[in-house]
Amino acid sequence: METYRPRTIIARPLHLVDGWRVKIYVVTPRETFESEAILENAIARLSEWLTPPASEPWHSHKIGFLIFHEGADGLWSLVNRWVADDMLQSATYYTDYREPDTFIRNPAKAFMACVWELPIIAFERDLWVEEVLKKAPNPDFDAYFGKALIGNV
Repeated sequence: METYRPRTIIARPLHLVDGWRVKIYVVTPRETFESEAILENAIARLSEWLTPPASEPWHSHKIGFLIFHEGADGLWSLVNRWVADDMLQSATYYTDYREPDTFIRNPAKAFMACVWELPIIAFERDLWVEEVLKKAPNPDFDAYFGKALIGNV
């Protein structure tokens, strides 16, 4: 076990894909983010990752967020989408630094998120409550997209 050290959270511009609006966050332990090409590979997969199965019964506003984390053991892509108004659906993919084009869905380990990713999820949850759920039936999606978590956690 290593001693906890804060990591930097960087919010990227809103990404639009197939009618989806996706916030992009990167998390890095380094002074600068070094995995731009692999992040672009992850973003290129968002269309596939966000498309719900045909059998899924829940509606969606086509809103989500991607957390892309430069971890010690590899890169983690956490794809989150809001469904049924108040549910967050998440999928986690792992990429080895030596295989930047390979994203392995990680249900076998049933990981949800690590201590550096959880503050983003909590922030997005609180923002969703304030700007969307509390303002129903007229949610303020612009206010939701106008805020992001940045800094060190």
